[in-house]
Amino acid sequence: MYQPKRSLSTEEIRYFQHTPSTGDIKVQPELLADLYNLIETFGQTEPAAPVFRRLELESSHGISFSVRVMPNKPLIMVFGKGSQMSKGAYVFTNQTCSPVCLWDKRVTPEQVIECIAHIDSQMQELGYVDPSTGQRVKPNLSPAQPSSTS
Repeated sequence: MYQPKRSLSTEEIRYFQHTPSTGDIKVQPELLADLYNLIETFGQTEPAAPVFRRLELESSHGISFSVRVMPNKPLIMVFGKGSQMSKGAYVFTNQTCSPVCLWDKRVTPEQVIECIAHIDSQMQELGYVDPSTGQRVKPNLSPAQPSSTS
């Protein structure tokens, strides 16, 4: 079972409870809730669509993430190499049948967990992750500063 470093609220976990996906992938709601918080906190706002934040990892399997930051309608997108879902995607829906995650079929949960640990480690060195609680603090990025990590 995935155990994030930070405490997750019951609401966060409840929102990301999802129907079992078709296929062999098993993704826990705790992983989705933690991934959402990571991208919401450290992702760069998309200029063309301000409700989206994006985070790309050049050295971690070519994975990139995007989240829709809207009250009561968050959505996570996990993209494989090339920032696309060329082999299709798993769609996770919550109890109200709203999509909560589109997940590239080429990306494993283990790869995403590695990415979370990598980003948190780098951001902790910069003072944006509390080492004792795992809580993330949003950096004050100007539009000229990229949010990509290597």
